[in-house]
Amino acid sequence: MTAFPVKSNKENSALSPLFGKAKYFAFYDGKSLEVLKNDAGDGIDVIKWFVQKGVKNIIIKEMGSNPFKEIQKHDINIFYSGDDRITIDEVIKKIDENTLEPLSGEKLENIVKKHESRHKHDDHHHHHHDTKRVIFPTNEDMGYLSKIGAHFGKAKFYTIITTNHHGISNVEVVENPGHSSGGCGDAISNIMSLKPDVMVVSGIGTSPAKGFANAGLEVYFDKISATVQDSLKLLNEEKLQKVGSSGTCSTN
Repeated sequence: MTAFPVKSNKENSALSPLFGKAKYFAFYDGKSLEVLKNDAGDGIDVIKWFVQKGVKNIIIKEMGSNPFKEIQKHDINIFYSGDDRITIDEVIKKIDENTLEPLSGEKLENIVKKHESRHKHDDHHHHHHDTKRVIFPTNEDMGYLSKIGAHFGKAKFYTIITTNHHGISNVEVVENPGHSSGGCGDAISNIMSLKPDVMVVSGIGTSPAKGFANAGLEVYFDKISATVQDSLKLLNEEKLQKVGSSGTCSTN
């Protein structure tokens, strides 16, 4: 059994940089996948939970010293998922192909030291772990007051809202390099290059919906809200419909 922290219990979620405080953990036995909410109190309790479930392998991005010390008491292998964003499907492929990097000795100790060092700094100098980048295709450069509804591939701009546990932490507006051509040929790669966690659209077809699903991006549908700000509120309240790989409607 292999366990790894994930950001949500949604389909093909990205791995979480957290360990002990991760909201969910995925468990993979080589055939089936199960995603469970993390009700453990801390990293040590997470390891104890894993032992009860028969976990033999753990995949991490970071880990603190307490769970690290607890792992030493058990026969559990640790693997590294890498620094880049990676989804459940990508992790499972690496597990099946046996291409994950094993962590032990100095490499593992360095990851633990890096984690501990980072958390000694003031929160003002670092992103909170709940940080999320939400991208909205827009035709105007007015930040979170921009109207939503622009076609994702032909939009003039991509308005990117970064949120954390305090609310909105950053607003970026990026020109869509594909706007001048009027096409959507490179829309998926253009959007994914902005490192979003979520995208909100007013419509999308089957082919691009499948492309974004394969890229591991969560896409939500909103044809009600007037502005980015209104749409973000509905997203945070979990009132928006998630777009499946077949698309929920036609493109605008």
